[in-house]
Amino acid sequence: IRRGVESRQIDDIIENHPDDHLIWQGRYFAQLEQFLTFFPIEHIHIITISDLRDEADKTVREIYKFLNVDEYFTEVDLKTPHNVNRTITKKNWFGNMTLHFYRTYIEQRQFPYPFKKMFLQLAELGAVEVKKPELTNRQLEKLKQYFREDIENLERLLKRKFNDWRDYK
Repeated sequence: IRRGVESRQIDDIIENHPDDHLIWQGRYFAQLEQFLTFFPIEHIHIITISDLRDEADKTVREIYKFLNVDEYFTEVDLKTPHNVNRTITKKNWFGNMTLHFYRTYIEQRQFPYPFKKMFLQLAELGAVEVKKPELTNRQLEKLKQYFREDIENLERLLKRKFNDWRDYK
């Protein structure tokens, strides 16, 4: 929605989930399995956003250790949130055109950040805030059922439980 490429309602997405890329992206084992055809699991280090949120220092030390660098190196304040999601907005036609221009001609080029930020701010003109949808119990159960096997496979592979994913409310 923020990038101007999704306009469907959550109901439509959930009802069509078996083939929908937005839902499939949450199947982490299915995605990881593709990497495992090329790399052994020992060469992949898996962390969750919960690991970073709840135990940032420990998680970063584990990453450093995995990368074989000094695990006690600290450069960043891990207590301060960075790149926190702002309000999500649905752009109008002008905002979508501005974003398309930005992604095509500006985003991956070496322009100063204030110049790039100007395009993102311009795209917000006339945009409408989008509230995070509240899932119904039926939608939650449908998604839990859809992800159940993938979560079980991931738990077996990583020898770790993801109860907070199973019991998501």
